Amino acid sequence: MRMMTTFCLLLGLLAPAALAAPVRSATLDAVMVASGLEAQLRGFGDMLADSALEGMAMAQERNPGPRAAYARAREILDGALRNRDYRGPIREALRAGLSEESAVELLGYMDSELGRQITAAELAASTPEAMREMQRRTRALMLSEERVAIARRIDATLGMSELLVELQDSTMRSLVRSALAAGAERRGGGDLVEEFMATRPRRLAEASEYATASYVFTYRSIPVSGLRRYVQMLETDAAAEFYGILNPAMFDLSSAALGDAAAAIGRAIPEMQAGS
Repeated sequence: MRMMTTFCLLLGLLAPAALAAPVRSATLDAVMVASGLEAQLRGFGDMLADSALEGMAMAQERNPGPRAAYARAREILDGALRNRDYRGPIREALRAGLSEESAVELLGYMDSELGRQITAAELAASTPEAMREMQRRTRALMLSEERVAIARRIDATLGMSELLVELQDSTMRSLVRSALAAGAERRGGGDLVEEFMATRPRRLAEASEYATASYVFTYRSIPVSGLRRYVQMLETDAAAEFYGILNPAMFDLSSAALGDAAAAIGRAIPEMQAGS
């Protein structure tokens, strides 16, 4: 009987999660707009393509191959990443995993004055011009120990540094596959991946510093008291649920896009070389 009682108690504990109502379509759309996610996803393909093309240039310098093949590889990579649907899969991941209760709680915060200020600051900081300004002002902004400490806490809560490094690793593997398809030496490509993976601890430290500087810059106009309330929101169960779905979905989507681009290059380059 004791085992049956314990089992029933466990079922009772699990029931709230199991019975949580899934997010309604209208609520999800409102969250995506209010959080700035809708706008950020519109520019995500361009950001991913720019980063991947920069990595392709590095791979070509390290592993020279036929210029025409690399040119074709860059063309495929650029088109595959810029023209992909990123919004649909992210919305579907949130629709499948986010509860209505958590979404409504988040929406209440996002619709507050502080929430709107945070979203506006994030959107303003996502432009190429803002990125250049951040590079110019980073040293001065990092002098505020209080803001730096809050920024580090935000990064620790969201796990952005880890996500950035994981995406770097995935990008490098895909780019090396693309470079091999474009005619690079197979041995050199393998060496490049090994060398790159050996730098992971250093890259993680650099990603942490970058994320910290990025948060300090992004939220520079938000009072420290407001940032403390923002961190408290990020540490709620509702935010943990939201970002626990969003971050892995963004990583999986990025990795799939890069992998598909590498596969397309792998198909196209041999055909081009055979026809030449």
